[in-house]
Amino acid sequence: AKTKAAKRPQGAEAGGGREYLSRRMDVKLATLEKKRRRAGPDGADAVEERANREAERTIRLSHDTSETKDRSKVRLHITKTRREIDALRARLREWDGVEER
Repeated sequence: AKTKAAKRPQGAEAGGGREYLSRRMDVKLATLEKKRRRAGPDGADAVEERANREAERTIRLSHDTSETKDRSKVRLHITKTRREIDALRARLREWDGVEER
């Protein structure tokens, strides 16, 4: 018997996980909407509150978003550029010393 994990797409097939997560959230929201309709007006608020809590939790626990990855890339690029500037500055100081002698 196949397990649930074996059915899940992996790697590039999963779109890096982003598309899979999006599909999971769509199914989860559809299920909660169905529960809200079944619960009627009295229980609908509780179901909606639970949906909001679960959505917030999923967002907090999800892997790096594209914005986080972009911020990390920019931070690393800035660090690399600063190192290059420091190396050039050191070369310039050595060069200035040679010319003045």
